[in-house]
Amino acid sequence: MNIDDKQEGEKSIYWTAEELLTREFPPIQWIVPELITTGLSLLAGAPKLGKSWLMLSVAIAVASGERVFGKIPVDKAGVLYLALEDTGRRLKDRLLKLNAKAMPNLQFITEWDLGFKHLSTYLKHDMGTRLVIIDTWGRFAKVARPNDYSENTEKAVELKAIADNLGIAIVIVHHTRKKTKDSSKDWLDDVLGSQALSAAADSTIILRRGRGDKKADLLITGRDISEKELVLSFDLNCGGWKLEGDKKDMQESDERQSILEWIKDNGPHPSKAIYEKMKEEGETRAYSSVRRLLSAMDRDGALQKNNGVYALADRFARPAQEAGNLKDTPEQHEQTSAS
Repeated sequence: MNIDDKQEGEKSIYWTAEELLTREFPPIQWIVPELITTGLSLLAGAPKLGKSWLMLSVAIAVASGERVFGKIPVDKAGVLYLALEDTGRRLKDRLLKLNAKAMPNLQFITEWDLGFKHLSTYLKHDMGTRLVIIDTWGRFAKVARPNDYSENTEKAVELKAIADNLGIAIVIVHHTRKKTKDSSKDWLDDVLGSQALSAAADSTIILRRGRGDKKADLLITGRDISEKELVLSFDLNCGGWKLEGDKKDMQESDERQSILEWIKDNGPHPSKAIYEKMKEEGETRAYSSVRRLLSAMDRDGALQKNNGVYALADRFARPAQEAGNLKDTPEQHEQTSAS
């Protein structure tokens, strides 16, 4: 069918490449920078791992204009929290434990049987709300067949349309499936039920934590969000969930420190020897990756490389008689071209 021949009620948005490249689009609207945008987001995790505590921490920070997880600055905005698995007593107890203030722009609803359209009507009359949290998806959507792709898609798309039409963020809290030996390595497949929810959502967030562990991994991906993995820690004495940092950066920082301490204790060594040491300690990086890390440490001054041998930054700066003649011990070094 020709685009110009659309029937009444049909919708199509047509662009040429030229129009797209010259069009100025508004910037992404962040509710929580690099974590939650306007639109539909999905937070999933195993039962009783702290998902509700996490979203309550986010709700308090956004409603008060304080930092999410103690580090991420946000603009103050109204929050509606549909806590459909909680009671007023439990919510009060959690608010007190999180040292929350009395905020009129943080609202809670513990029972909701009015469906999607009434939610849209409710939000249209409460224009200050920018973040809606639905905890949980199952209690709100009442999906008859959790594994049915079409039913989940229909309801998720309807919820996303509410978020898009009002220019707000809606986060649905859901569960992950139990891990088995046949589980997919793709963490997006961990979401319970069909893949419809993660497919319809603008971003998907997975909370992973071992039972009893204080630290957890927060895996994030989305259409407008670069894939990342954060490390959080949970301590009610410190206000709940706190951001420790980016997992990749933290791992590299730990590896750097381990390398520095090993060279300090064992003296200058070539990259191969350092790699073998890291491998013994459980490092899974490939040799080429370790070499790149060592080269980066050489460039930023943490280490100094001489004839393929890596030493602490000031090692080769000492007089030759103190540093020793490393060239005379070939078994302790590699040629520069091989390291």
